[in-house]
Amino acid sequence: MVRNHLLNAVVLFCTFFSFSFAQDADVVLTIDAGNLLYESSEDIYGFQFSHDGCASGASGGEAATAGFMVSSGATTTLGFSMTGAFIPAGSGILVENVNCEELTDLVFSGAAGSTLTAAMSDGDDGPSADHTVEVGPGMTFSPENLSIEVGETVEWVNLGGFHNVDGSTDTYPNNPASFYSGAASSDAWTYSFTFDVEGVYDYECTPHADMNMVGTVTVGDVGPVDQDGDGVSSDSDSDDSNPNVCQDLDNDSCDDCSSGSNDPANDGADYDADGLCDAGDGDDDNDGIVDFADCDDNDADASSEDCAGVCGGDAVDDVCGVCGGDGSSCSSSTVDVTYYTTSDVSGFQFDVTGVDVLSVSGGAAADAGFTVSTGNGTVLGFSFSGAVIPAGSGVLTTLEIQGDASNAALTNVIWTVGTDGVDIVVDGLSITYADTCDDESACNTGAEGDCVYAEQNYDCNGDCIADLDCFDVCGGDAVADECGVCGGNGSSCNASVVVSIGAVDEDAGTMELLMDNTV
Repeated sequence: MVRNHLLNAVVLFCTFFSFSFAQDADVVLTIDAGNLLYESSEDIYGFQFSHDGCASGASGGEAATAGFMVSSGATTTLGFSMTGAFIPAGSGILVENVNCEELTDLVFSGAAGSTLTAAMSDGDDGPSADHTVEVGPGMTFSPENLSIEVGETVEWVNLGGFHNVDGSTDTYPNNPASFYSGAASSDAWTYSFTFDVEGVYDYECTPHADMNMVGTVTVGDVGPVDQDGDGVSSDSDSDDSNPNVCQDLDNDSCDDCSSGSNDPANDGADYDADGLCDAGDGDDDNDGIVDFADCDDNDADASSEDCAGVCGGDAVDDVCGVCGGDGSSCSSSTVDVTYYTTSDVSGFQFDVTGVDVLSVSGGAAADAGFTVSTGNGTVLGFSFSGAVIPAGSGVLTTLEIQGDASNAALTNVIWTVGTDGVDIVVDGLSITYADTCDDESACNTGAEGDCVYAEQNYDCNGDCIADLDCFDVCGGDAVADECGVCGGNGSSCNASVVVSIGAVDEDAGTMELLMDNTV
């Protein structure tokens, strides 16, 4: 028998949605002094968001008031109710202890499992931006180089793509101050920073810095600068973030800084004879692949490595992720997780060992409208609307697996009845839960099913433990009356009998006896 306890972290394998960053969303979130505030036009039946560990202690708030189960892990916080409870539309503190600057992967559910749009507040209460920089598409910041006054605010707006803004002093030690939007995200995010210190600030998009997705903010009147150190001042440099690009004063169609500094007489060879020196040519072999992404920038027929690491090779990963494979190594199969329960089930969770779980579907969980998800070998099922799986038996859900099905087993099973985790028995892929009689005075204490009690005046073996009455009834109250009649009323013994002598025949030696027993 396995004793279940609710886990502190629920591993959840939902599909995350990205919502438009707009104040007309169903749910708008704001972080204030460690509290996650919400304003919602719809009732909230469940929520989930990602963070960088800054909300691992999230609890309390209206989620607790509504009786939600709130589980906070290292990167994910999940809140929902097993009973169909909800947080009413309105505003307040959703949860406390959220010491974050930003939350991502916002998922909110409404009635009947409907999806609510959700967004972080766009900061209308804060300082308005004096300048706006558009982030992507095209792996660019626009404008790339910006000049502002001390005390002005710049807002970056992500128009598409997986980007961030990193002007931290860890990345650019010469920056007068540090600014950082957080980890890169594909959400429609915005980020603002007020520049209070004069100077030149460099920044980049972390995942695309190698693709020259960089920018500068010049604050105040700092005079002529050479931001990229190529010997040409910013006011004359066509790209002061790239030391290989500046100008072409000798008009040879090759950038004077192609060698990394301003040297018109040494601006490099031209391998592809396209009029651009190779050192400043983004595509030396004119194969349409920029040099930093080209595994051989002097061979137009070889631009990328195949999965085996061969430049220009043709090996590819098959559907199983095997380089050069034929797709036969990852055939999948299905197994059923079965159950028997004497009570309705409001939620479940278990880990699957011995195989890889690819997906979950069907079974009584699907029939009940449960949300069932899987990830990292953990399967979680519950209902945002408070639905239950009725007492009974059958297939709980079907697992699509990769590996030997005979090795599949369930561990760390949580089986919830009402709002409580209960004791269950696990055997391979089967889960059994049965109510037992816990009354010490019952005849079947500890047995499965309802309690059974002895009849009055009898023990659990059916033996009489009381006196028998005159009818031999155990514990009965019948007694014999004065006439000796069991249960009688004494009337049967009030009759009189009169005996008299009739005729006497001495010769025959006989005599008549007359009896009158008339009542």
